[in-house]
Amino acid sequence: MIRFQKTPYEEIPLTLDFVDALPTGETLDSSPTITATDVDGNDVTSDLIDDVSVASPQVTVRLLAIVDPGVYLIRYLMTTTPGAYTPEADVKLTVKEPV
Repeated sequence: MIRFQKTPYEEIPLTLDFVDALPTGETLDSSPTITATDVDGNDVTSDLIDDVSVASPQVTVRLLAIVDPGVYLIRYLMTTTPGAYTPEADVKLTVKEPV
């Protein structure tokens, strides 16, 4: 699991590179499934993620600034072409006020 930290006020991109997860000749599809949940398992995807872009082998999500401090799980579920492999990655996002 990848760990990432931001403040509640930041709007920043979070990019993951799937190069090591792709078999030779495979590329990431342009329509991944990206979800975000809070510690209680509630779906907060629309509160946390604004935009998703794919430039194989990288996937970038734009994290919104309107997130309450806490811990969130962002799950990247990808599909490849032509082989339809399904690489995935989890990011544990900690949102906290600056010290």
